[in-house]
Amino acid sequence: LLVAFVVRQYHVAADLKSTLRPPSATGRTKSKYSSDADDGRTRFLFVMGTEGSGHHFILSLYEHSPVKKYLASVGVRPEETLGPLLYRTHGDEADGLFSSAVSQNKRVFPNGTSLFAAVTDELRLIDAAVRKDIPRAGPSPSPSVPDGRWFVPINCVEPDAVGVSGTMSYPNFNRPSRPSQYPDLHALYSACDAAGVACEHVFLHRDPYAVVRSTTMKRVFEVRKHSSAKVYDAMLSVMAVQMVKFPHRLAGCWDFGSPGGWIEDAGRALGWPAGDFRASLPDKTRRKIEITEDPMTEVEKARIIPPPLQVYMDTLMG
Repeated sequence: LLVAFVVRQYHVAADLKSTLRPPSATGRTKSKYSSDADDGRTRFLFVMGTEGSGHHFILSLYEHSPVKKYLASVGVRPEETLGPLLYRTHGDEADGLFSSAVSQNKRVFPNGTSLFAAVTDELRLIDAAVRKDIPRAGPSPSPSVPDGRWFVPINCVEPDAVGVSGTMSYPNFNRPSRPSQYPDLHALYSACDAAGVACEHVFLHRDPYAVVRSTTMKRVFEVRKHSSAKVYDAMLSVMAVQMVKFPHRLAGCWDFGSPGGWIEDAGRALGWPAGDFRASLPDKTRRKIEITEDPMTEVEKARIIPPPLQVYMDTLMG
């Protein structure tokens, strides 16, 4: 039901976008890759979804993407600079704009104003480097700007940095305040607006049974499957409310495990030209793309959710 609702919201927002005139671009230097509809602003993309919905797969695409290569050429590494400003863990939750709200450190009272300013400043720095090709880390070769309408990813976090800020999924990390550990789109978009950049999000979703299997059987984020179902049901509700608040910022719905065109959409967002880009990927990543998830049989579902726990899963599915 949530997926159908989000898809409907996406099409409504797309229709409305086509009828709206962008604000004046007076006084701004047009980015080399942005479209007129974005008012010449640098575009950022946030991938929102529950744990186990495919964030690490998107990361594997980003690792080999034209966008990452271009950003590196101008000294921009949002996974190292922007991610930790949004979410921190290992006792440093008070240092992240998202994580500060659930910090368990009673000796450190978070300064939300300062954290917000830090995120805004970093967005501006990234914007300046991308827009003007101003390297932040010394001289670099002339960058090759990716094709099409691409984005600077916000939460494609490097494997080495996952332990610092995570993939910013819903929820993010396994901590005492787990049900409250999720991103704050309102704070993020307020910072984007203050920085003068364009920010959008995509909704990454997956078969709920596959999500529970991934997080309770393969990686064991939570051993109690009924508790996981309850948490994910709450996270889907949170995401639905956040997306209702920002219908015009929904850039797409990506169905992980589906053979549909969402892979091509993700590729274009990461700078590959229109068409099949799979041949340019390493074999391991390409094999992941070629794997599609067939609908589970009732026997397979019963292995994941035993009959005594089905009532909790029904709530998540409903």
